[in-house]
Amino acid sequence: MNLILGGFCVGGIIGKCDLKISDIGKARFIQSIKEFSTSEQNLKELAAKHKLPIDRLKFVLVALQRELLQDYRLDLDKRPLFKQGLTRLDELSIGDVVTGAVTNVTHFGAFVDIGVERDGLIHKNHMNNIELSIGDRIIASVQKVDIQRRQLGLRLENMLEETDTSFTLKAE
Repeated sequence: MNLILGGFCVGGIIGKCDLKISDIGKARFIQSIKEFSTSEQNLKELAAKHKLPIDRLKFVLVALQRELLQDYRLDLDKRPLFKQGLTRLDELSIGDVVTGAVTNVTHFGAFVDIGVERDGLIHKNHMNNIELSIGDRIIASVQKVDIQRRQLGLRLENMLEETDTSFTLKAE
């Protein structure tokens, strides 16, 4: 059985650590993966062997260090600052500036919850060469509102940084 995570088979990592897929989530498995991931040499060798960026490999290693049946969504329960009274797509206009939280990242862009009935999409061409992650708080401008198709297109304007309960712009 092959386990695909982050776009590649993790059997090589598991085998190199002398583990089995059935061990995933167990304390010994997690500890072995942690030890493996602290070695820069291990990371470089594996990244080269699988032709992967080291950042993606690190992401997979973090995922392999998680306990089974643990709901990690609570880690992302940081709410964006929404505009008061804005709850529906038909209340938006092109050019409106909104804040939101990234709910999903794909190869073509990022989906953002801005407090209306549908998540908006920031296409990768509208991300200003910024790599977003799930949970990031952002400022975006509305580029497209298609009520019939229930689609919302956004452009990334800036990132937000949470300080206590207030939000401030991240320094660039």
